[in-house]
Amino acid sequence: MGFLRDITNALALCERESAQLRDTFNGIIVDDSISETLEPRTVLLVESPDQDEICHGHPLAGDSGKSVTGKLLTGSQHSNVPIGCFLHRGCRCAQVDIQDAAINSLGLMNVSRLPLDSNAYCLNVRQQYSELLRYFQAIKDRPDVSLLSDHAPSRVYKAIRDHLGRRLRDLSPNVLVVPCGKVARTFLCRATCMPGYQGGSEVYASDNDIPHPSRNIWSQRRHRESINNLLETIRSRANDN
Repeated sequence: MGFLRDITNALALCERESAQLRDTFNGIIVDDSISETLEPRTVLLVESPDQDEICHGHPLAGDSGKSVTGKLLTGSQHSNVPIGCFLHRGCRCAQVDIQDAAINSLGLMNVSRLPLDSNAYCLNVRQQYSELLRYFQAIKDRPDVSLLSDHAPSRVYKAIRDHLGRRLRDLSPNVLVVPCGKVARTFLCRATCMPGYQGGSEVYASDNDIPHPSRNIWSQRRHRESINNLLETIRSRANDN
């Protein structure tokens, strides 16, 4: 519940309003997929949940997750199962247990545990919390926005950044964090550059930025080299003892 607490504090809500917001958003929040029994070697950091992620309760549960699986399991009969469903044990979409080192070495994180895209919310939530969702949408559209003001939008931005920073600090130093997309790159940089941050995880370095795997972008020719290099890194780390 830490994320919702941070958001309610950022909005400076009264106790009654805070409780109401937490009750509304508790069923929408999406946890990271970080195995408690098997330490991941590589963590993909993406933007935020969408409707599929809300439905299944874990990151990359929709078409974006299928894009990642399709690259890791090219030609497999299981390549159309979202990567998040393989990593979230017990998910009803994962009908088989894939014994693939690269897949089983992955972890998944969202920058924001609530959707930043206002379209991911049902109508009554959009109406009731229109102001907060405008803040979320503005952060999604302009993740490089200035943090100098003390107004609510800036405080919400900082709450998301700080909560990400705490989750990153919980990762093992042996984990490689790969930001996918502009929002992930910006927030990862902001979170790890905060004064006093002492995270030990390595950040993936590439000559070309890794895009978010939405809309089949990972299959576009202009990203072919950077995606192939990333896949090689994931597989190499998975097999590195």
